[in-house]
Amino acid sequence: MRDSIPITDEELGFRELEQDSLYRKIPEPMKEFYVKESLQKGREAAGQWRGKRIQEALEEKGIEVVMKAHQSMAKMVRLRGEICFTKEKSSITVYEDSLQSMAEACMALPKGFSISREKCLEVHLAHEFFHYLEFEEGKTVAEKLPKAQIGKFFGWTRMASIQQSSEIAAHAFAKEMCGLKVLPNYYDMVYIERQREKKN
Repeated sequence: MRDSIPITDEELGFRELEQDSLYRKIPEPMKEFYVKESLQKGREAAGQWRGKRIQEALEEKGIEVVMKAHQSMAKMVRLRGEICFTKEKSSITVYEDSLQSMAEACMALPKGFSISREKCLEVHLAHEFFHYLEFEEGKTVAEKLPKAQIGKFFGWTRMASIQQSSEIAAHAFAKEMCGLKVLPNYYDMVYIERQREKKN
C-alpha cells in the first residue's frame, strides 16, 4: 500500500480493487473500468433511496438491526458486524466495541472528515444494506459487470468476476446515503494507520 491515504472516489476505489485476490491478473486497461463502473452502480442505487435515512430503508425492507457489545472470542477475525440475509428474515448484527474503536480513531480527523459513532453506525448499515439489495436482486455488481480475462490454459481462456467490484459499489452507495465527503474505506485505512502507530 502507498504511504498516503487518498480522498478521491477513484483512488479509494483503486485501493479497494487492490484487495481483490485476482488484482494482479486483471488487464491494466480494465482496472479503471471496474473502479468507475462499480462507483457508478453504487451511486445509481443510492439515487433510488434519495431523501430516506438508512434506518427508514432498513425498516421498509424488514431488516432487523442487532446490536452486540462485542464479538465472540471464538472468532479470530475482528469484525464490525455480520449479516444474515434470507427470504424469510434478514438481519445485520453490529459489534459495539469495534464500532467505537473505529469512531475513536476517526474523531480527530479534519473538519468534514471526522466521523461520530452514530455516523459510523449509519455508514456500516448502509454498506450492508447495499449488499442486501444485491441479494434481493439475485445478482451482485461483480456478477453484472463483464468478467475479466485472467489467464489461458492450453488454449482455454479463463474468465472471472472481480468480487471487489461489489465492495466498491457498496462504498459509493454508503457515501451517498450518509452524506460523506469520502468513500467509507477511507475510515478503514485511517483506523489501520492509527493501530499501526500505537504499535510503534
